[in-house]
Amino acid sequence: MENNYSKYLVRTAIVAALYAALTLVLAPIGFGPLQFRVSEVMVLLVLIDKRFIAGLTLGAVVANYFSPLGIIDMVVGGSATFISLYLMIKSKNLYLAAFWPCIVNGIMVGGALSWFYALPFPIIGMQVFIGQVGVIYILGIPLYKFYKKKYS
Repeated sequence: MENNYSKYLVRTAIVAALYAALTLVLAPIGFGPLQFRVSEVMVLLVLIDKRFIAGLTLGAVVANYFSPLGIIDMVVGGSATFISLYLMIKSKNLYLAAFWPCIVNGIMVGGALSWFYALPFPIIGMQVFIGQVGVIYILGIPLYKFYKKKYS
């Protein structure tokens, strides 16, 4: 039992560290009103194993600590990540599951950015949504399908 729990903790820490590191290395395009957060391809890991929800959420919270919004982004972005991942786990279809982070982040992160930068929510929300769609559907889904084909 302890061995399985230790493996879970290590996997959680690795996923969190990878998400945060990838976000921070690409910070110029991962933060702000127009964002293309490449680390979001990792959200599809939750479709492989729902236990990745902890590592992905923690990784988002850690990465968002370094955001221009700081604590606001930690709370809003971390919550958006958790809600997205939960909805993804409940989805039965890959394309619907992949859509949840786009919608949730568009609304929640777009709302926070709109408030922080005093910019119109429809524009900022749509920019976040489009960035998410680009990362998840263009990069993430092909990587996910490759992984499933190779390792299933």
